[in-house]
Amino acid sequence: MTIKQYLDTHSTLYAHSENSRKETLMAHSELVLHYYYKLSGQNHINLNCMIDKLTFDEEVLDQDDKTILAHAFEEAIYLHDLGKINSEFQRVKMGQQIPKSDYNNTNHSLLSSLLYLDIWEDRFKHLAKDEWKKAFLRYIIVIFSYIISRHHTYLEDFNLHDYSQKLNALYEEVVKHKEVLTFYLFKDRLIKTSIAQKSAEDCDFRLETEKYCISDQEEDTSLYLLAKLLYSCLVTCDFLATYEFFNQKKPCFYYLNTEDKNALIKQFECSDIYKSIQEYKAYHENPEIKPINKLRSSLFIETEEQLKRNIGQSIYYLDAPTGSGKTIISMNLALNLLKNRDNLNKIVYVFPFNTLIDQTKNKLDEWFSDLGKSYRIQVVNSVTPIVQENEKREQVEASLVEQIDYDEELLRRQLLQYPVTLTSHVNLFNHLFGIGRESNLGLATLANSVVILDEIQSYRNEIWPEMIQMLNDISEMYHIVFIIMSATLPKLDQLLERKQTFTPLVVNKRKYFSHPIFKNRVLLNYDLLNEGKLSVDRLVQIIIQTKQKHGEVRMLVELIKKASARKVYDQLKHDIPDQMIIELTGDDSRFTRKKMINLIQGTEDQPPLKDVVVIATQVIEAGVDIDMDVGMKDISLLDSEEQFLGRINRSASKKNCWAYFFDLDSASMIYKKDLRLEKDLRNLDYQMDLIDKKFDHFYQLVFNRFVQIRDKRDEHFRYFESMVNGLQFQCIANHLVLIDQKTYSLVLNFPVTIDQRILTGESTWKAFKQMLKNDRLSYAEQRVKLSMLSAQLDYFTFNTLKKPHFFDERVGNLYYIQNPSDFIEKDQFIDVWKFRPDKYVEDDDLL
Repeated sequence: MTIKQYLDTHSTLYAHSENSRKETLMAHSELVLHYYYKLSGQNHINLNCMIDKLTFDEEVLDQDDKTILAHAFEEAIYLHDLGKINSEFQRVKMGQQIPKSDYNNTNHSLLSSLLYLDIWEDRFKHLAKDEWKKAFLRYIIVIFSYIISRHHTYLEDFNLHDYSQKLNALYEEVVKHKEVLTFYLFKDRLIKTSIAQKSAEDCDFRLETEKYCISDQEEDTSLYLLAKLLYSCLVTCDFLATYEFFNQKKPCFYYLNTEDKNALIKQFECSDIYKSIQEYKAYHENPEIKPINKLRSSLFIETEEQLKRNIGQSIYYLDAPTGSGKTIISMNLALNLLKNRDNLNKIVYVFPFNTLIDQTKNKLDEWFSDLGKSYRIQVVNSVTPIVQENEKREQVEASLVEQIDYDEELLRRQLLQYPVTLTSHVNLFNHLFGIGRESNLGLATLANSVVILDEIQSYRNEIWPEMIQMLNDISEMYHIVFIIMSATLPKLDQLLERKQTFTPLVVNKRKYFSHPIFKNRVLLNYDLLNEGKLSVDRLVQIIIQTKQKHGEVRMLVELIKKASARKVYDQLKHDIPDQMIIELTGDDSRFTRKKMINLIQGTEDQPPLKDVVVIATQVIEAGVDIDMDVGMKDISLLDSEEQFLGRINRSASKKNCWAYFFDLDSASMIYKKDLRLEKDLRNLDYQMDLIDKKFDHFYQLVFNRFVQIRDKRDEHFRYFESMVNGLQFQCIANHLVLIDQKTYSLVLNFPVTIDQRILTGESTWKAFKQMLKNDRLSYAEQRVKLSMLSAQLDYFTFNTLKKPHFFDERVGNLYYIQNPSDFIEKDQFIDVWKFRPDKYVEDDDLL
């Protein structure tokens, strides 16, 4: 395969230019193909295995068909820029001395698609296949050509009719201005026949019959996932080749080989916690090991043994009680998978909250402290800067900062080129189902990863059936191994129409959930539910009485609405002014929240608080590492109740730890359309489910409702299948969005002290704006430095659901307020400024 065989010229054609340097079209095409082979080789992308998933007439393709499609896939990558033979592109963009054409269009992507189709149509003339099979293969190659046409933009919904119209419009222009094809060897063949129309109409005719119509087939994600992979490989390899030309250096690939895996495993096994588990394994009755650590060690050992017995599976379930050590267990499982399966070469941790990401990052840094420089453990989210090792030092010389390779750092971030990546559910879904070029750069890299999904039940349960089907098919197509873990884990594989049992890693989970250490760690009291709906005044009275009853304790109260939390907080401050009371809600910035948690839990420099009342919202349920003595909670979802209990007596070292449940606000305001709301703790059966930790019973009722809804709303599920079969890329991305609630970010001006220096919102905002306007920096350096400033800006950023009505300046979704004194206040116990949304917006219910 060489691009020369399609060129009709002895002149040199170019793909890129920078000042006096030029890159030939031949060199660029060869380099893109080189990076595809390197990507597929080092990341173990098995294209043939993916093509094996395609079927025709409910049968797998024969070897000849697979060879054709594999060749077409690779050639789509190699020939993606063939349209740069456009004489106007060469004249205008590359500065070639060529006569001007009336065509006056330098675009090349759609022309590349047209030429790609012309090349393949000529081959089809000599292909000994029946017409139905030819039509099927043609359809896939038309899809490949469509991907070529989108390689400089996003993936919009595919429509064969609209796409064929675009191709035919271009064909007519090319026929009209034949000089555009001066450098194409087969221009006469192309001009004689409208290949675009023939290919599209033939596919359309063949595939719209009842027998082969794409929209009438059962859900088959294989073509969608193959098209997404082609798009990802194409934009990634084009990106890498362009990077090499413009930066004049070769980008590095960072995948774990056998030596790297062994180094990580060895370091992990040197950690104190791993050694303690091995001590338990050797001697179960060791009196020096605490009972809860014995139970955690037993779970650790059992999950490892179960994994090894089922090492070839694709999706594993890790359902374990709160406080049982799921983080170290999941890391051990991931390392065992890397060790025993040669194709797996990276780990991706996925969480619902940034606080969970930060806490896990700290644990991993502790376990792999000696390897941090060689094997980057990187957080990839919107608030963590793109950094490299020398930035982590407490004191960094200015000369070292200037040595940062901004291009390399940005490239690694965009391609997820880290041995261990920690990111959010939203980011993962953006890579898997997103339609933009940058979001798809990481998709090909995700192949052959171990992906650990934490708290999967936090996803919108409206999309559970579609989501679990897609994750199942993605695991098979991209060879991604998923470890799904949670304390209340729903068995989502029951929702698959094509039944498949995912592998549980805990054979007898009742052994752990029913163990007194976990089951009786917190005693539950439902008496307040007998009072019905409480008023805020009554709740405050009960809180004070309960605090007096338990004496000097660490008490946690969780409300559903932020407005209610604020009212309870204000009234408690008034009624018991000498009591330390802390408010912790989603209105607090990450900086404020961290400072409050450090105060509650203590640090190396100060002991934990012994007597405190914390008023919080559901932000406390997961991702906040606190250990309280007594809890009170407004009832919502059974999952939330269990997550809340996980904040009480976490170490199981205290006695007489209680949780009291009450009814104040409706949970439907927060958990809209959630089927789990149909029953709550006012139901006696669910009260017992929470006491006995029988979450399977609860979720079986939820799944039964899914079945009923599926029967009634069959069109809803069939509509998603039609999206997938019809390659409706944008519709799929919108349908599987995890957060469908729009938020706005306020940036407020007030001072904070960071590492003994004062930083203000005003100075950070000005620096951020200046960096946005700085056109002297390279794109990569600007992106890296903006990420650093964004991390600083986060100290002053607060989110609101209502569009800001008052602000001084705006940049995108950021609204800056110079003088926020009317709606911020200094916390009397903690030296932090807190945002008062109730004073900023009129309608508390929107919060």
